[in-house]
Amino acid sequence: MRNTADRRTSPRKPAVMAVKNEINSSLVLCQSRDFSEAGMALLAPGDTPLTTHAPMRLQFALPGTDILITAEAEAIRVAPQGRFRLAAVRFTAIDDQDRQILASYCKSIFRTKTAA
Repeated sequence: MRNTADRRTSPRKPAVMAVKNEINSSLVLCQSRDFSEAGMALLAPGDTPLTTHAPMRLQFALPGTDILITAEAEAIRVAPQGRFRLAAVRFTAIDDQDRQILASYCKSIFRTKTAA
């Protein structure tokens, strides 16, 4: 059972995008599965030194935009997935403007999908 601190505070939206992940002074190219204003699911190469509570610095552009988001983050859960590692990541430090951009982007995706 997950504790309260591990529960998502914002619904995540499906999105596949490249994510630069700086972890342990190494730069690793990862891929998102979904994201919200609070965090994302991140798919990393299997040899990435990614563990629970591992601090990282992420940089990504929102799909269909040239808006670059930078966030400090930590891995909440990490699990093997084939040759990769899937991590549930929580943003620990993100610029307020970037958080607002993420929230607006998620809301616009949700409205578009529910209108269809």
